[in-house]
Amino acid sequence: MRTVLSVVALVVAVFALGMVFLGGGGERQSQGSDEVARLKVRISALERGVTDLRSGLDEVSAQLEEMRAAAVSCSQQSSQKPETSPSQASATNPPSAAEAVPQERLREIVKEEVRRYYKDLRRKGKPEEWEKKEFGKIAWLVHRVGEDLGLSKEQKRAYFQVLRRFRERRNEVYRRWWAAAGGHPDKRTVKLMEEEIEKLLEQARREVESLLDPQQCAKYRELIKKAPYLRHNP
Repeated sequence: MRTVLSVVALVVAVFALGMVFLGGGGERQSQGSDEVARLKVRISALERGVTDLRSGLDEVSAQLEEMRAAAVSCSQQSSQKPETSPSQASATNPPSAAEAVPQERLREIVKEEVRRYYKDLRRKGKPEEWEKKEFGKIAWLVHRVGEDLGLSKEQKRAYFQVLRRFRERRNEVYRRWWAAAGGHPDKRTVKLMEEEIEKLLEQARREVESLLDPQQCAKYRELIKKAPYLRHNP
């Protein structure tokens, strides 16, 4: 999966570079520069999306590993038998079908937990119809945050407005800095651009907190620390 994502990111970057070289000179110079700036903004957004997806996959893999380790531990404990006296040992019989039940039951429990985990994950990531109509392309994010924080419909709508404004301001920062750097920002320019975006993100997160009750606010702060999809979003 990581190899596929890396290839996708590389293809996008090569495509963007191709657009730069095919942009031509003369009368098309200014138009090509604007198009390149827009493409670079899109590439930056794609790179952030790939990073978030990788983080999410790592988080799921880690949780599955923990579940497997717990299953192995339980299986080992259930397979251990109590010590028997010599008289009991002489009368030992082959394991009955009843003794094999706990391990089979354990496997079923693990399978059910895995199914429940993925069902819950799909439910959290699948917006409702009204959310799709009102929130468009970022309906999945509004829905996911709403599920994690227990937001009402009105809170989701207010959160969407904060999220929309933040993204508009962030894209404007990208366009302004790319244009000021002539489409070729150096490290210092990139750092200044990231610092300005970080300030916008902090401001947007304060706006989100103003929409929440104390319990939701505490959950939101914890979510910011661990949720990959909130790494670059309020």
